[in-house]
Amino acid sequence: MNFFTAKTKKTVLTLCLLASLGLIINSIWIPVKAKVAQHLLHAAWEKSLEESVTVKPWPWFDFVPVAELVMPKYRINQIVLSSDAGGALAFGPGENSLASKMPQAAKIISGHRDTHFEFLQDVEIGDEITLNKPETSLLYEIEHIEIVDSNKVKISPTGYGKHLILVTCYPFDDISGSSSLRYVVFASQKKVTPSLT
Repeated sequence: MNFFTAKTKKTVLTLCLLASLGLIINSIWIPVKAKVAQHLLHAAWEKSLEESVTVKPWPWFDFVPVAELVMPKYRINQIVLSSDAGGALAFGPGENSLASKMPQAAKIISGHRDTHFEFLQDVEIGDEITLNKPETSLLYEIEHIEIVDSNKVKISPTGYGKHLILVTCYPFDDISGSSSLRYVVFASQKKVTPSLT
């Protein structure tokens, strides 16, 4: 005995296809949003430098571009945002706002492991990182990489002086999103050059 009519089968199949399409769109939405946002952020960053005023990438955005993170070896050129809150990290790496207000503190920049900071799994000791700010260009060299448990270890920006600290979740292939582990890249400052803009 057939419990399903042809119409019921067609409806169930249509619903399954729509659900599959929804899952596919959801899985590519975050990486696509991250890439598109970086294009808009680059435009806002360039305009900010040209006009010497802070420019938002779109009017209702709550954050502003504060730096440009460059690593040619890995084809990385990313705009860093003024916050490392979750709302900012969906669009780009973010600078820790508390550390940024401390003159002698390390710069701490966080990013998502599956979008902007995915490349961190490939970096090596000795790699160079350039952080372009409106007034200066700072050159750093990676000197140490560590995996820490964020429930047990807190990174104090004042304990690292003129360092750049890049932080992302770990492991890189974790799909649960609940790991307290962090992949931390420490880079020491090698050179400061005044900005040409």
